[in-house]
Parts: sequence; C-alpha cells; structure tokens
Amino acid sequence: MTPEEQQKLALEIYTNAQKYIEDFDVEGQLNYSENSLLNVDWFVDDQYQFGDPLNAEYNNEIIELVGSYVLEVARRIYGGNYSWNEEKTEPILITGQPEFEISLSIYDKVRTRLETEHSENIIYYFNLFAEKVKAAKAGDKEMI
Repeated sequence: MTPEEQQKLALEIYTNAQKYIEDFDVEGQLNYSENSLLNVDWFVDDQYQFGDPLNAEYNNEIIELVGSYVLEVARRIYGGNYSWNEEKTEPILITGQPEFEISLSIYDKVRTRLETEHSENIIYYFNLFAEKVKAAKAGDKEMI
C-alpha cells in the first residue's frame, strides 16, 4: 500500500469506529478500551438473535462498523498500522513491525458471529491477538 492509501484506510476505519459509537453507544460504554469489547460482543450477539439475517446491506454495515471499532481498540492499545488483506478482502491491523508481525483480521470473525450461534466471541479473538503480541519474539509472523 502507498502511504496515501494507508492513510485513507486508517481514516475510513476511524470514521467507521466513530460511527459505531455514535449509532450504538446508548450507555456511554464504548471508549476504545479492552473492557468495551464486552459491550461490542453483546451487541453482535443481539444482532444474531434479533436481527434480520436476510438484510445483507444492514449486516455488512454492522460488520464494517464493529470490525472497525475492534481494530481501532487494538491499534490504540498495541499500536501498528492498517493494511488491506487481498485474500480476505478486508482491512487488518499489523503490529510489531519491523521486529515481528502480528496481524488482526476481525471482519470475517464478526460476520461468523452474526451468522452462527456457537461461534467464538469477539473478545476471544482480541485476547488471542493480545497474547500473541505480548509473547512475540523477533521474526514471529502470525495472523489472528
């Protein structure tokens, strides 16, 4: 990615994260903290239980907003840069460069959580990412 493309992607993710807060933070709990991800997971679970699985446009918007919020929480806590993953056709967060490279890909996991009753929750993936970042050694490369 060029620096301009990376900057544009970062702005898009930040804007989507802010929109998620503006649209769905009724209790003032979405503050980009790790603890706020519990509310995010409850929200996604509610969307699974009470949402409209046939409304693809709405579901795609939820995936983008929630995914962006989770990526922004991870970036604020662990640093890193956003990039576009061509294979998954979604943005990812890459942290630890140049020493190591631990990446978080969350949009596909949000989609699975919206569509599947017994999928892993968002916090599980975030914690897995956090553990990998904290334990990373020079040369490690992994995508969560």
